[in-house]
Amino acid sequence: LWNVGPDRYTFAHALVEHSLYDELTPSRSGRLHRRVATALEARYGDDPGERIGELAHHWSAAMAIEDASKALDYSRRAGDRALLQLAPDEALRWYSQALELHKRNGGAGNSVAILVGLGTAQRQVGDPAHRETLIAAAAEALAVGDNDGLIAAVFANHRGFASSTLS
Repeated sequence: LWNVGPDRYTFAHALVEHSLYDELTPSRSGRLHRRVATALEARYGDDPGERIGELAHHWSAAMAIEDASKALDYSRRAGDRALLQLAPDEALRWYSQALELHKRNGGAGNSVAILVGLGTAQRQVGDPAHRETLIAAAAEALAVGDNDGLIAAVFANHRGFASSTLS
């Protein structure tokens, strides 16, 4: 264990870190993740930039029911950021996590933005399932009257090229 600053430590080897982490009870682990997430929010505010993934990770691992909406929001935002950073594999992971959190919490609220992001990431990594994901996003947008979401789903499903015929 090395001291790298005030109240900051790093482990000499990842096996030590994993071994210590595995000894924590699930409730203690959840409380520690919640403390880290709260500290990150206090430090970085509403726009955590590159730290958004850390917030998504810690809120998702916090395990308290009241933290689920934060975990979902940060996971979706981490996916958005990953797409902007041209990292579709990472975006796919974050959007999948957000969709799982949405389902785990009874599917309350609109998941159109998550599905559009997931479909876009799938398309960028070459997964043919992107079409079904984006069709599901469009269907949900129609069902809930989300015109902006419907337009986003349609544009995300477009292949990005136009054809023309010569006379």
